[in-house]
Amino acid sequence: MKKSLILLMAAFMAVTLSCKSTDTGSKTGPKKVEKIKDGPGKIFWDGDGSLKGSGNFKNFKKEGEWTLYHRHSGEKLAVGNYQDDKQSGKWTFFYKGGQKMTEGEFIEDQRTGPWVEFHEKGEKKAEMSYIIITKVIPEFDMVERLGVLHGPKTSYYPSGKVHKEETYREGNLTGASKEYYEDGRPKEISQYAAGEHDGMSNTWWPSGKHKEKGNFSRGKRNGIWHFYHGNGALHMKGQFQENNQVGPWNYQSALGQPMKEGRFKLETVTVQKKTSTRSNEDGYWTFYKVVGNRSEKAMDIMLANGMIDGTKNAKLYEGGKLSGEGAFQMGLVRAIFEIVQNGSAKGTMTSTTVPPDEFEKKITYRWTGEWEMPKKNGKWTFYYPNGKVKAEGEYQINKMNGEWKFYTPRGDLDAEKSGMYRFDKKSKF
Repeated sequence: MKKSLILLMAAFMAVTLSCKSTDTGSKTGPKKVEKIKDGPGKIFWDGDGSLKGSGNFKNFKKEGEWTLYHRHSGEKLAVGNYQDDKQSGKWTFFYKGGQKMTEGEFIEDQRTGPWVEFHEKGEKKAEMSYIIITKVIPEFDMVERLGVLHGPKTSYYPSGKVHKEETYREGNLTGASKEYYEDGRPKEISQYAAGEHDGMSNTWWPSGKHKEKGNFSRGKRNGIWHFYHGNGALHMKGQFQENNQVGPWNYQSALGQPMKEGRFKLETVTVQKKTSTRSNEDGYWTFYKVVGNRSEKAMDIMLANGMIDGTKNAKLYEGGKLSGEGAFQMGLVRAIFEIVQNGSAKGTMTSTTVPPDEFEKKITYRWTGEWEMPKKNGKWTFYYPNGKVKAEGEYQINKMNGEWKFYTPRGDLDAEKSGMYRFDKKSKF
């Protein structure tokens, strides 16, 4: 309701400002004109006083054919008729430079009937229709007549190929909205109701591969959604609840390798007396790594509000077996990606999510199969593949600090390595 009200108020302000433009002169700019009752006259832009329009007045109101001009440049902006100070009949608008921009009919300042838009070089850009409706706004005790889109609207690329196909009902996008790449492949096909996404939504990469698919309800993502890499491989999958990720989610690389999986938790927060909901990664998340040509579990880390919970032990794995457990510093877990542009490596970056490819810039992000490891902090224990303890001690910001004990694969104490450590170095004392 608030969104609709804001849109109505914006439309009302636009009409109000349009009416103000009928003043016969600038009261603040360098140019001024006397009020003209009947006959030819001019109006000027506020501020700089540049010519805004010229035509005839009748009883102090614009009447008959008028020409309007762009601010500052003085180039023709529009040509049409006024009736009793309101735009009426056919009007044509122009870009700077003189090329036709749009044309159609007005009734009492409101668009009505068929309208056509043009690209700056003259090619058809869009065709659509308007109707005039009456809007009652009880909150402001207002009744407004507004020209709004109604019926089919088709948009075109400069080449003449169809760009979008939409349907409006009394100003609101309704039904199937279809957008295409210039080669005719679909870019997005989504359902709308009352101007909002509502129902199934599908988007595609320029290659024709799926990009996203899922359902909207009243403008918000709901239910299971699938996201894909540019090559068609699954990117991530999980459930939304009113735009918030909830429940189990899993992420994969462009090569189909599992990257991470875990759950999102929905919570209610209050900031400055305003309550809202948000979701964060919560509980134990499993992170994978790539070894050779295969993926394997790398670590299980407890997350709270999307960050590492430094009070809970994490677990590290090698070859599918537990290799260590202990606490990490509070922070984020970031994957390491190689940036590839036009087939050439352009460095690396880290990210907590799997960045989507950027087809326009010809950039893809390839997961290296590794993670930027968080810093160990507190007590840690490491294990041999046979399950026996390999080492145990304490870290301070990723440095061994304090007493450490090392053991042989048989379980015997390794006296040579064991002892007191200070910033990763064994102390002599």
